[in-house]
Amino acid sequence: MTSATLSVTTFNCQWRRSKSAAAAEIRRAILATDPEIVCLTEAYLDFFGDEGFVIEADADYGYPITAGRRKVLLWSRQPWSMVDSFGHANLPPGRFVCGTTQTSIGALAVIGVCIPWSAAHVSSGRRDQTLWAEHLDYLSAIGTWLPAVPARQIVLGDFNQRVPRKRQPEIAFAALQAAILSRMEIATAHIVSSVGEPLIDHICHSRDLVPRSCAVLTNIAADGSEISDHVGVNVQLSLNIS
Repeated sequence: MTSATLSVTTFNCQWRRSKSAAAAEIRRAILATDPEIVCLTEAYLDFFGDEGFVIEADADYGYPITAGRRKVLLWSRQPWSMVDSFGHANLPPGRFVCGTTQTSIGALAVIGVCIPWSAAHVSSGRRDQTLWAEHLDYLSAIGTWLPAVPARQIVLGDFNQRVPRKRQPEIAFAALQAAILSRMEIATAHIVSSVGEPLIDHICHSRDLVPRSCAVLTNIAADGSEISDHVGVNVQLSLNIS
């Protein structure tokens, strides 16, 4: 008997307005994967219009607030339950949301993240951090919180680190391993973009799931224009019945 397959996609929209031509291209690429779960980072809440169900991170991530913008949001074809946009008291705000939804492989806990980039709040925003400090704080907090999540789960979004490690400091990669990678499988490791770079947008899953395929979604439109400074990624997951 063939196990059901779940299509999961993540894409950083680089704040493209939902009615823009770039957002339309991103939307077409995402919907072509026939997803049940989508994590959008740096996106507007109305990206999918009235289709599906959306949960979102808090609007305040320490930078000026723009109406409708969220650092991370989750979309599902089915309603959400057990929604949490707080996570842990030490987690930098506005970059986390999780919930549980029904999928073709059953109930699934989904954790959407937008881990701070290396210079978050260094020379912009609050200007009270050093390089990688906010990133490391985030990983420390989510590493404390994550073991409480049920077994069947995925963590996805903008990790702001390449896997395998390329240019980021060893201390940052070690923190990512301790917080997430040591507890889960990462379907997007060793996947590269069209220019040969390892990804920074990832999909991780609990070990009761297995990836069947992984595909990069281009960030270049048919006319050659760049629709985002990130590529997207889709993973097809099924239950590990071996």
